[in-house]
Amino acid sequence: MENNRLLDICISTNGQCIQSLIRKLDEYIKHLPNSVFFLVVNQNDCDHIEYINERLIILNSTTKGLSVSRNLAISYSESEWVWFQDDDIELNIENVTKFLDEIALDRSDFYICQIGSLENRKEKYKQYKKLNMEMFLNSLKVSSIEIIAKKNKINGIKFNEELGLGTSMPCCEENLFILNAMKNKLKISQYNNVLCYHTCVDLFRMKKNKGHYIARGYLLSNLNVFLSFFVLVRWSIREINKFGFFRALYFMIVGFKKGKLF
Repeated sequence: MENNRLLDICISTNGQCIQSLIRKLDEYIKHLPNSVFFLVVNQNDCDHIEYINERLIILNSTTKGLSVSRNLAISYSESEWVWFQDDDIELNIENVTKFLDEIALDRSDFYICQIGSLENRKEKYKQYKKLNMEMFLNSLKVSSIEIIAKKNKINGIKFNEELGLGTSMPCCEENLFILNAMKNKLKISQYNNVLCYHTCVDLFRMKKNKGHYIARGYLLSNLNVFLSFFVLVRWSIREINKFGFFRALYFMIVGFKKGKLF
């Protein structure tokens, strides 16, 4: 078959809801242009998977960790663009179709897209002022599901497999990925139309633990010393009434030292 793949939507899952996910993706495929493919990385044993759709590729992997899953998707993708996604999102079919026209213009290397609230379609998953991507501080709120990247521009840029869900440092992998994109001077743009919907209910989000703060320190070890010190103190102050200023600061320093060793 001739390769007409413009966009691979790369979804990470753990196999618990693989059949329902396949049914959902099959329905999306009926309404999306033929240039959109789904690449699902399944990191768990499950019953025999039955599907018949050449635009739905499933990779079964015995590896663990979200960053490992994202990297597998990058290595197997054959599209011009990759979009990293979770298995519980709902696509905005109309806006995804419009976005294909945007990336066909080849005006950027890397997009930060808008995610809507699954519970209230009038709200956003994250509220941003205009993102000035020249300033790394503005990218610290970005989640991996908001990243859409040109495949040939991120060759050599991988998600750090020490970070992310499934590891002892379960966050910040997307922030380090963006930082590396900046260091490689990729042109990063903001796309303001909502392309999909994600839950905004805190109950369904992982609670912060010491691993989150160690991961933050690990991330800061990749910045210059003045910027990293500023962000370290800023983050610690914000945690005074949640995790505790000194506890947050301590674990971030642990992560900073850990990052310097690698």
